[in-house]
Amino acid sequence: MLANIGNRGISLLSASIVFGLGIVAILPQSALANFNGVHRSTFNGKERVVFPGQTPDTSIEVTTVRTAQRVLTLNNCGWGKFTESATSPVAAIRSSGSTLSIAAGTAPTCVRAVAPATGYVDSNPSDAVGTVIKAANVVWIKGGSTVGAYSIDVDTNRISRAKANACGVASLTISATRPLTTFTFAGTNYTLANLPATTNGGLICRKSSTGAIAFVPVAGF
Repeated sequence: MLANIGNRGISLLSASIVFGLGIVAILPQSALANFNGVHRSTFNGKERVVFPGQTPDTSIEVTTVRTAQRVLTLNNCGWGKFTESATSPVAAIRSSGSTLSIAAGTAPTCVRAVAPATGYVDSNPSDAVGTVIKAANVVWIKGGSTVGAYSIDVDTNRISRAKANACGVASLTISATRPLTTFTFAGTNYTLANLPATTNGGLICRKSSTGAIAFVPVAGF
């Protein structure tokens, strides 16, 4: 089957005739349906998530969540901080498996007490351990009552971009740094394990005299 897919998806013929590398085969409609929506493609040891039906030669954005462990250094009042990246906003913060609430506010201060008093004065003395205050792009976390360390897990949203080819097919390669275990595309949440899977390398795009043509290789659907 040959199909101009543009931004309308792949048109599936009832006969389901597929052309690939000079070979013609009859594929079941259920197998061809895997290529119409977002799907997972494995070929030659490489895995990709494929996004057909996009506007040709334009970029798409896919949001993924990355989890990283941070060990904060606490000041004399038990506050630690880190700077949020503009391109990877914080989605969630956890400590010992519990999700911490994030509230916008003013950065806490910790200043030495005026003599004859000793110690340090916390601007937020009533805040409990686990309190999170986001002041502009700096995230403050109460990790104790004095100097020390505080471990947290931080989930950040990351935007991955891919350009659709002339047939309107875009793809992202799965890797250790971008596992795509879960992701959001065009407002829909996806789980990699639940995607339809193909093992033939996915849709191939070729230009023709009338535009661009996408076709499905025969082997390994």
